[in-house]
Amino acid sequence: MPARNGPRPPSANGKSGDVLARLSEVTLVLRTSADLGVLVETVGAAARSLLGARESRLFLIDERTGALRPWDASQGRAGDAFLPEPGGVLEWMLRHEEPLFVSSPRAGQPALEKTLWGRKTGAFACLPLTGRGTLSGVWVASLAQARELGVSDRLTAHVLSDALSVALERSRCDRALAERAEQAGRLESRAEEGESLLSQMLSVVAHEMRTPLTCIKAYAETLIDTPAEEWESRAPFLEIINEECDRLGRLLTNALDYSRLESGQKSFHLTTLLPEDLIHDVLLTLAPEAKRRGIEIASALPEGFGSVEGDLDLLKQLCLNLLTNAIKFSPEQGEVAIAVSGDGERWRVEVLDRGPGIPEDQAERIFERFYRVEQEGQRSVPGTGLGLAIARNITELHGGRIAVAPRPGGGSVFGVDLPRVQRAPEEARRLAGGLWERRDVLRVLDEAVAVVSDAMEAQIVSAMLVDPERGDLRMAAALGLDESALKRRVGFRGGIAGKALAQAAPVLVNDIETDPRFRRPNHPQYSTKSLICVPLLVEGRSVGVINVNNKRSREPFGEEDLALLRTLVDRVSSAIERSLAFPESTEVPAETMAALRMSLHLRQDLVLGHRPPGAIAYALARRLGAGAAESRMLARLAGEDPDGETVEPEANGHGTSRHATLGSAKDILLARAERWDGTGHPRGLAGEAIPLGARILAAVEVLLGLTHGSPHRPSLPAASALEEMERAAEARLDPRVVAAVADLLAEEGAAERPAAAGRPREAA
Repeated sequence: MPARNGPRPPSANGKSGDVLARLSEVTLVLRTSADLGVLVETVGAAARSLLGARESRLFLIDERTGALRPWDASQGRAGDAFLPEPGGVLEWMLRHEEPLFVSSPRAGQPALEKTLWGRKTGAFACLPLTGRGTLSGVWVASLAQARELGVSDRLTAHVLSDALSVALERSRCDRALAERAEQAGRLESRAEEGESLLSQMLSVVAHEMRTPLTCIKAYAETLIDTPAEEWESRAPFLEIINEECDRLGRLLTNALDYSRLESGQKSFHLTTLLPEDLIHDVLLTLAPEAKRRGIEIASALPEGFGSVEGDLDLLKQLCLNLLTNAIKFSPEQGEVAIAVSGDGERWRVEVLDRGPGIPEDQAERIFERFYRVEQEGQRSVPGTGLGLAIARNITELHGGRIAVAPRPGGGSVFGVDLPRVQRAPEEARRLAGGLWERRDVLRVLDEAVAVVSDAMEAQIVSAMLVDPERGDLRMAAALGLDESALKRRVGFRGGIAGKALAQAAPVLVNDIETDPRFRRPNHPQYSTKSLICVPLLVEGRSVGVINVNNKRSREPFGEEDLALLRTLVDRVSSAIERSLAFPESTEVPAETMAALRMSLHLRQDLVLGHRPPGAIAYALARRLGAGAAESRMLARLAGEDPDGETVEPEANGHGTSRHATLGSAKDILLARAERWDGTGHPRGLAGEAIPLGARILAAVEVLLGLTHGSPHRPSLPAASALEEMERAAEARLDPRVVAAVADLLAEEGAAERPAAAGRPREAA
């Protein structure tokens, strides 16, 4: 087909000057304002003036669910989400992501949805709004009467839709930039806080260590000078040295404990315990110190109080810190008390002393690190000011609250209020409760464990959801587990799954027995000691986890496996959110199942393999005869330099490209939307008239779009994507470039075409 390079006639609806004026208005708004509503209004006015459009409408796409949200001009924002009608033009656009121009509606063609337009329309133009390969919206301009949409009309429509695409992409980039800036600010604040903490800690520890070290040295020198036969005189000195060594040990332990709690490195080992046993152990530990100061410790424990959940070591440290603080500040021969109370939901620990008390204006600050109350006329008490800060961290780690209040008659009451059972937050329980009631969601999870098992090459995969009543995790779907394991429950914050759920962050374990966070024997059912646990996020809340164990190769899981599982779990989350957004739809469950089954091929997929888009473009260009420098130029146009490639010198010996094969960068970028059959834009080039570089970029974009997928279009394995590209050859794509893609995929081992590709497998 010959190329159409000649001059274009002006639009049928206006002179060339009017076209330029209208398009300059759109460009001006795009350049000077980030207000999408103003741009939508300007584009609509241009469509009415230049295309004779009766109506111009913008539909935004929800990133998570794939639903459409019409732009509401009266509200200046997107309206309520909806699913496009089957067979309508919007559904066609979501699945094909190609411009559609209809001059006269007829049977067999996608039609404008009657529920959206409400009246008969003639010709219309429907164009996808894409940015960096991602569909972000759809723009539709409809005319009252049927009319041939000529080349000039189509070019005008493309220019208007491109302006909207740029605006949406800029909005997305602005949001991403704001999030990055906020994240960078948080990281910078944490870094500054960490430096300040380190400086303070070094200063305090150095100051506090000076006194015990001076005592130890002085008494050690005295002992050296004491005659050997005077043993009895040495005993007090040795006792002082022993006490000062203990003091040094406590000082360093507090500093390390606080550091670990602040950094999140302190593991949380959830267990069921009896408060009376906890208090009994604490009192035994503190008995010698209390005896030295003549302090009596009284305890009040209700009979038959029952058990509570928490980390035994951390709760013991919490009580030790509070009681140690009370003993230090109480007058000698005084009394300190510890009491336990509570009900079915919460329990409370109170430590009471007869010390000088805490001024009301300092009641909150005493839980800050290094803060110490200094009152005139009161005796000086050694310490770092970390004990109460550690107590607060432990309390908050258990989901509790800590406070201090004056004690009637003098002194202070430190109260710690804790949940009796560690439960997921209320919002997470509410969301999870809705998931348990949805059979389609549970089927998605059944399908997900099968997909994850195949994609991750793992023998055991399980999906756990928060129990809305108990607030822990219980099994929702599993593959490879025995009956006893299927009944297993995991407490919130307990174990690896509870940790991933509470922190909403993935956990990768190379060796469960040597990992310092866990260090526990491997369960007999697991033949390997490595596992991955990734939280399942719905509406931004952590409502469950997906666990993967027993890699078939018996090798430990690595960072590449973690990245793949995170991608898979994100797709599962998106599928669930799509099902929740449209509970009445009969099509959505089938679509989500199909999308999950297609994820079976993610590991073999070229896009999720080792070649980024730039490297694919580079490899194709080299296969089609381009030089190394010229191919690298094309890789940069695709978005990135191919790492590790060496630019070979060109035949002219200068190491620079003459762009004889691919075309110039300008020509390539201008022609990347042209089509092999001449129906593209902006110039309607056809066949070999399209620069080879543009033909290669078009093929790379199609390959990425097919293999990446979207909420409304399942991702395809590389082999199926290649079949789609071959069907598009001679219409949209250059057959020679498609053949080069096939060779490249075969070389990558991703082009095998099994008979059962994409076939649904039995749910576990």
